[in-house]
Amino acid sequence: MVTEMLTTFIFNIRFWNTGDEVSMEFTLVNSSTFSSIKLGSDGLYQRYTDPCDNYGRCGPNSNCDVYTGAGFECTCLAGFEPKSQRDWSLRDGSGGCVRIRGTNTCRSGEGFIKIAGVKPPDASTARVNESLNLEGCKKECLNDCNCRAYTGANVSAGASGCLSWYGDLMDIRTLAQGGQDLFVRVDAIILAENERKKTFFHKKRMIVILAVGVVFLMIPTICSSWLIMKKRKATRLKHYSKAKEIDENGENPKLQFFDLNCNETKKSMLTWRKRFEIIIGIARGILYLHQDSRLRIIHRDLKASNILLDIDMIPKFSDFGMARLFGKNQIEGSTKRVVGTYGYMSPKYAMEGLFSIKSDVYSFGVLLLEIIIRRRNIAYYYDSPSFNLVRYVWSLWKEGKALDIVDPSLEKSNHANEVLRCVQIGLLCVQDSAIDRPTMLTIIFMLGNNSTLPPPNQPAFVMKTCHNGANSFSVVVNSVNDVTISMDAR
Repeated sequence: MVTEMLTTFIFNIRFWNTGDEVSMEFTLVNSSTFSSIKLGSDGLYQRYTDPCDNYGRCGPNSNCDVYTGAGFECTCLAGFEPKSQRDWSLRDGSGGCVRIRGTNTCRSGEGFIKIAGVKPPDASTARVNESLNLEGCKKECLNDCNCRAYTGANVSAGASGCLSWYGDLMDIRTLAQGGQDLFVRVDAIILAENERKKTFFHKKRMIVILAVGVVFLMIPTICSSWLIMKKRKATRLKHYSKAKEIDENGENPKLQFFDLNCNETKKSMLTWRKRFEIIIGIARGILYLHQDSRLRIIHRDLKASNILLDIDMIPKFSDFGMARLFGKNQIEGSTKRVVGTYGYMSPKYAMEGLFSIKSDVYSFGVLLLEIIIRRRNIAYYYDSPSFNLVRYVWSLWKEGKALDIVDPSLEKSNHANEVLRCVQIGLLCVQDSAIDRPTMLTIIFMLGNNSTLPPPNQPAFVMKTCHNGANSFSVVVNSVNDVTISMDAR
């Protein structure tokens, strides 16, 4: 079997697989070209004409591309990030890239993204199956969680055969011409983002084509009749009025996705898969505030109305008016003036004014439960003075009926285990003791795999009781030690 990888660059390169041995043949396209190839004792060869000719120039799971014009030839593959951001910023890519934290590429809706026109990775971790076509190769790779990428083994024969990799992807480089299509395994979220980008660029291309076509069609129309032009102008005004009417009826894409009065169109968009992506997005955003930001930020007012969705339904944080900055080594802060929204504040913050990253974790737990139930935490105060959302969920959890709280619009049968797991994570986030609550990094890990979760301890309950008129109320906090503390609230 012979695979012709490249024929019009510096070399004609052919890959030979006789069944007994694998080899590569190099012949110069232009005999006047000066180049050198070094074959090491370990069997690795190096060709020297540009930086990407150095083996492992960009380390594992990255692509070396000297044609980007960006000044640094190394880029991480989709779904990966630099192992050392410091080295990467210094243009040292030898450390390569690792999977983005929190991603799950094993039987969680993952797929493959195509990288076109590249030299395939080092074949030392690859397997060859000549009996499969490219589609069969994809299925075989998808069924093995250790498979990271695949391509056709014989490009010259219509991408027949299967070449798949089961370890780090080393020494990938973009070729000026020719090369192969490499399909790299990514998680469901990155796969969806890639599909949205492709759809966007396809629509943009179609708009350009249509715009050019409309221009050519309108030139003779404008020249031939002023009446027709006036009619077209009226049509455009009609479309503008319709667009304005839609916007006034609440179709603006920046939505509060916990709106209980949202129309059926918006409800249909919030499938369980979309809600799970929103949960992941919120978790990653909070992790950035707590860990990846230059200064640690405690939001202190994470709630439904402060999480907005853009046109792609990606969550965005808003209203940092109550946020506090922590130093690198600061763990906890305190205040005499408690601010925030009851129902989302952790009991320790509400009672004692003590807050930390675990205060935001508590708020995230409430948000998570709200996404599953599609009902605000505050709503339970008005249904029953003795029950709020957290206490209601906890009571059903103890009875083994946690799935009874799930939003009826979800197809529970298809996602029951995942929904139940998210309910358990939500309860872990709202435990009474801040020490017992997981960090956001741990939460992302829990959401991204099927590892066994610890059982949640009884949470603290925050309840409102009316007295002395409709505009006066108190907050009662019941914790696991049965201590009840009342506070006046305005």
